[in-house]
Amino acid sequence: MAEVQGHVAAGFERVAEVFRSNFDERGEVGAAISVVRDGEVLVDLWGGQADREAGRPWVDDTLSVVFSCTKGLMAACFLVLEDRGLDLDAPIRTWWPELRSTASLRQLLNHRAGLSVLDAKLSVEDFLAGGEAALRAAEAQEPVWSPGADQGYGATALGVVAGELFLRIAGRSVGVFLADELAGPLEAEAWIGLPAEQQDRVATLYKPTRGGFRSLVPELHKSAEGRAYRDLLFRKGSLTHRALSNPKDLGLAGLHNYNRAEVRALELPWCNGVASARGLSTIMGMLATGGTWAGRRFVSEARVQALAKPQSWAMDRVLYREQGFAQGFVKEAPPIFSVNPEGFGHPGAGGSVAWADPVAGLGIGYVMNQMSPRIRSRRCQRVCEAVYACV
Repeated sequence: MAEVQGHVAAGFERVAEVFRSNFDERGEVGAAISVVRDGEVLVDLWGGQADREAGRPWVDDTLSVVFSCTKGLMAACFLVLEDRGLDLDAPIRTWWPELRSTASLRQLLNHRAGLSVLDAKLSVEDFLAGGEAALRAAEAQEPVWSPGADQGYGATALGVVAGELFLRIAGRSVGVFLADELAGPLEAEAWIGLPAEQQDRVATLYKPTRGGFRSLVPELHKSAEGRAYRDLLFRKGSLTHRALSNPKDLGLAGLHNYNRAEVRALELPWCNGVASARGLSTIMGMLATGGTWAGRRFVSEARVQALAKPQSWAMDRVLYREQGFAQGFVKEAPPIFSVNPEGFGHPGAGGSVAWADPVAGLGIGYVMNQMSPRIRSRRCQRVCEAVYACV
């Protein structure tokens, strides 16, 4: 039986039971869950192994790569810029004239710019060499559709384009801005571009098990994730394959690269954020309470309230599921990570999540190192369901 440590507030004992059962019954290796409400810590649990081979236990401050939760961290940074006067409806060419899309920044963040893919083949080495190849690929990319005409999740393309735009707009990279303006002042352990002194705290990632993949086989023509995997694996010309497979060595086939310190040190604002569960819950908790934390205002309440409703809603052409976006944050319906559709945040490949629920006032962070083949892993969902059962 896995050892689970930490604490829960009175009335939230069910969360600890479900969290523990993920190790005993569902193959979790190491994980942590943090839930805050109005600044109060309701749940702070961790358990399992940060490195199975080395016998390194998951401790209270273990960090993990959080994949596309990184996009949620970037969205929070853009939200602060908007609050300071950035016009999200200005064309992205305002700052990057070489781009071929006439989309607005808002359309880009909501995956409606037609920039869901980068067709020029890239590799992790391109980013280790400075990332110029990715920028030239973005400039050469023809939009898949006219701005606003459709919605398609830009797994890599969004991060490459939005990350460069952020640098040009703010004069600082999104990773530096996150550290200076949000994570640092909030004392939230979350980075895009992990400092050298934090590298030894990161959990080792483990690829999905064969059993996990087998569970998807009956769903290849039924569920959204099954259809997306079908296209990713077998339909190389599909939009899904083009969006999710480049660079190949930063996808599932290159999972081992995220265990490299030099890769975690990069600023890849779509995939390589590193955080603790507490770090994610603190940032999302600030947003869930209207933009304030510990008496300090980080963003206006009106800006946060604008995220309650989706700004884009469609059957996503990449993910094969109906979902929405609000300025880079994911919107779900029916709700998956919270019971309230006003909630927003971002899940990460394998099962991590950063979520804000402004109705319940909750900030939720979940991190783990045993990858699930599903973006919205059942292990994470079960814990979130337990939280709301207790609320």
